Order: sequence, then structure tokens, then C-alpha cells
Amino acid sequence: MKVGDLVVRKSYSKDITFKIIDIREDDDGVYYVLKGINIRIIADAKIDDLEEVDEQFIAEKDKIFNARVNETIKRVMVSREVVGHKNITRITKSPKIIPEKELTFGRPGRILHVDGDPQYLDACMKVYKQLNLNATGKAIVEKDQPTQIVDLVKEIKPDIVVLTGHDGLIKNATNYLDLNNYRNSKYFIQSVQNLRNYNSSYDELVIFAGACQSCYEDILDAGGYRTQVQHFPRMWQLGVHFFLSSSLPTKSTTKS
Repeated sequence: MKVGDLVVRKSYSKDITFKIIDIREDDDGVYYVLKGINIRIIADAKIDDLEEVDEQFIAEKDKIFNARVNETIKRVMVSREVVGHKNITRITKSPKIIPEKELTFGRPGRILHVDGDPQYLDACMKVYKQLNLNATGKAIVEKDQPTQIVDLVKEIKPDIVVLTGHDGLIKNATNYLDLNNYRNSKYFIQSVQNLRNYNSSYDELVIFAGACQSCYEDILDAGGYRTQVQHFPRMWQLGVHFFLSSSLPTKSTTKS
């Protein structure tokens, strides 16, 4: 097997399709570094646990994932229409006559999505567009996010910031609360801390931070919400937060 080959892990019932992105060697021998194709995850495995897959296998997996994506998008759009209809009904049934210019309509907040992986960022931006969300995407490696995030927020003025990329425990780590045992958690935490020093309001600036296997306890303590990418369907695994359009604070606009 070589870098670029598509594989699955036999020990995990071939649940995720990976691309081999690196081959390394340590005291335990040679192991392969893997990157998920449809799921945001970095993993490693020995060659005995890997099995190459063909295009037909990948096509079947893609078909299942795409169906789940489309179904979730459909549910979000329907939910958005229902909420909008209820709001209009409340206004029209109110005994008080409200001048047209004073009618207010909620809108999703402006989103800044900062991602350590350009490939996943591109996938996220496509789905934001499908959902008609106002999102700006920036590809910045995790270690550089803390030094750049505040300037980006000042420039773009988002209501919601998504900070993500890749993360995970280092090999043979046992202390899950030690930040030194995580690949990138400290960078997400520093980014959240810098943002909270700039704007401490949880209403004015909503922050989602973290990636697969991040140290969420410290991210929450720093002032962010957790993404918990690993255990959600593909949309969350891509870093896309579909409920942004309805369940987070919205801005009000006056109809002129």
C-alpha cells in the first residue's frame, strides 16, 4: 500500500473510508496515517488492519452519506419554513396593529468558519450555500488560528465563529485532561480565549470550537461551545452546524 490509496479498517467493520496520507515508523513498526474521505477524522493503523477498496465500494458509501446529507438539509429547510409561518401567524393574530415598517424578521447570524483543512472547509462552504447561510470561510492551520482569529473577527464582524480542523490524542496517552496529550486542542483553546478577551458576550459572539477528540472540557471553560465532530452524521463531521439558521441568536431587521 502507498500514499493516496483508499482503504478501510477491518477492526472497525469497514465503517469509514480513508485515504493514506503518510507512512511512518516507530518502535512498534510501520504504521499508516489515514484521513477520512467523507468524515472528518485522522487515524492510524497497521497494514494488517487495512484493506484496499474499489470504486464500487466508495460509490455505495457516498450514496448512503449523500442521502443522509440531503435528508438533513430537507429537514432544516422545512423546520425553517414552519418557524417562519408560526411567527407570521402570531403577528397576524395579534389584536394590536403593527405598522409595516416596525415588523421585524429574524435572520441567521453572519458566520465565520475557520478550518485547518481546506478540503473540509470547501465541503462546509457548499452546504452553507445550500442552506442560504451568510458564511465566510478561511483555511488556517490550527497552530496559526490563535494569532489570526481576532483580526479576522474585527474585519468580518461575524455573529458566530466556527473554529475547527483536526485534533486527537497522541499515541499511548492516558491522561485525557492533559493538553500536552492532544495534537491541536491548545490552539482551539487559545483562539477561544483570545476571542473572549476581545468580546466577552456570549450573545454578541457565539463560538463553536474543537474537532475530533478535542479536549472539550477546557474549550468550554475558555468560553466556547463544543463541536463534538466525531459522533454526528456527516454534516457535523464536516464541521457544518445546521441548526445555526434557527436555534442560535438572530439579528432583527426592520422592514422599510
